[in-house]
Amino acid sequence: MATVQWQVSTDGGNTFTNITGATSTTYSFAAAVGQNGYEYQAVFGNGVGTPATTTAATLTVNAA
Repeated sequence: MATVQWQVSTDGGNTFTNITGATSTTYSFAAAVGQNGYEYQAVFGNGVGTPATTTAATLTVNAA
C-alpha cells in the first residue's frame, strides 16, 4: 500500500519532523509570518524498497 508523510524543517533543512495527520498527496494550511523560511517535503513509500523523498520547498510569507 502506498503511503505519504509530509514533514517540516524549522532549522534550514537540517532536520525534518513528521506533520501529524499530513498523509495526503497534497498539503495545505494557513501560513503565519512566523513560519517564513520553513521547509516542507513529502516522503512517499510503498512498503517495498527505500521511500522516495521530494526536494524540500521553502515557504515565503510576506506580512500584510
